[in-house]
Amino acid sequence: MIERLFLRAPNWVGDVVMATPTLAALRARYPRARITVGVRPYLRGVLRGLESLYDELLPCPRPKGLAGFFAEAGQWRARGFDAALLLPSSLEVVLLAAAAGIPRRYAYARGGNAWLLTSALRSPSFRGKRIPRPSGQTFADLAGLLDVPVHDERPRLVYDLATRAAWHERARALGLDLERPYAALNPGASYGSSKFWSVAGFARTAELLRERFGLQALVTVGPGEEPLARGIAEQARVPIAIAVDPVLDLHALKPAVAGASLLVTTDTGTRHYGTAFDVPTVVLMGPTDPRFTLDHLERQRVLRRELPCAPCHAKSCPLQHHACMQELSAEMVLSAAEELLEGASAEAHA
Repeated sequence: MIERLFLRAPNWVGDVVMATPTLAALRARYPRARITVGVRPYLRGVLRGLESLYDELLPCPRPKGLAGFFAEAGQWRARGFDAALLLPSSLEVVLLAAAAGIPRRYAYARGGNAWLLTSALRSPSFRGKRIPRPSGQTFADLAGLLDVPVHDERPRLVYDLATRAAWHERARALGLDLERPYAALNPGASYGSSKFWSVAGFARTAELLRERFGLQALVTVGPGEEPLARGIAEQARVPIAIAVDPVLDLHALKPAVAGASLLVTTDTGTRHYGTAFDVPTVVLMGPTDPRFTLDHLERQRVLRRELPCAPCHAKSCPLQHHACMQELSAEMVLSAAEELLEGASAEAHA
């Protein structure tokens, strides 16, 4: 019997979205348990609206030094957890759970952490290297250690009517006509410059989508990326609405993506918002391995160049040519958008 369950959420936006089916399955399996979700503070907005699936969000900033480590372990210990499902299976997170005295600890066996775990899974490997698999599936497999089947692996996000109304007010202030369709463009580069495409590419994409489909363009960015949005608006020869001053936080972003007719994004967390809200999505992928997200692709088109140097997962291009992203073009985005939007139109009239 589990009465107090701790789920340590992943540390990236997209991974948190991909973990929501596992969270829902935990609630279904243990409806009377008190479920606490530990999450990086800046990620709390992703889970806002899903309060029926958990009882508490516990901010888990990265510990600074030994004092920070033991302070965080103390927070966990004070809640008297019976069990911990640790989705980031790093040695640091597992050490925290052990230091907190949580009696049952479940995670993947990685980086020398196995001796600290009650039960562990080992990732499939080939010749000593881990085989990449979709993150949502790896989380679901880990939940199996707690006898939790994940039957519905579709990510889910939620926002309320007040959040939608606030977005509508903001959209009108940005110059969007919500009676007409728009494309959301997300140049996100917070991971590092290796994932970034180009200002010119997004500007040209906005022009082509306006010309071909009559789509308005909305650019969404994260904190610190405001210059990218402004640069796209300056280069484009069509009007561009840019969500800056302030940028949309991770909860306010939900209705902005959900209301779009098309999402064009780099391989960042916003991509998974598109999946959760079933928005046709074109993904510009460069340095990351597509096998980590090789699911729920029915309404997505992933643009990627097969190069000897990719995937490298480096934050900046080690070879300094950035070819994996620079060889993608706005015309390729338009072609993928045509497949998605014209296909959807054909299905609607079938």
